[in-house]
Amino acid sequence: MQADLAEAIGSCSQTIGRIERGERNPSLEIAIRLAHYLKVPVEDIFQIED
Repeated sequence: MQADLAEAIGSCSQTIGRIERGERNPSLEIAIRLAHYLKVPVEDIFQIED
C-alpha cells in the first residue's frame, strides 16, 4: 500500500512511512498531493497542533 501510494503521488514509500509514524512532517506539496489522491481536504489528513 505505501509503495502504491508513494508512486501515485511521486514520492517514495520510506517518506510515506515516516509521515505515517510521525517521524517527518510532509511538505506542503506532498500534503496537497496526498489529499488530492485521497479526494479529501488537506485538513482531514493533517492538523496543526497548538
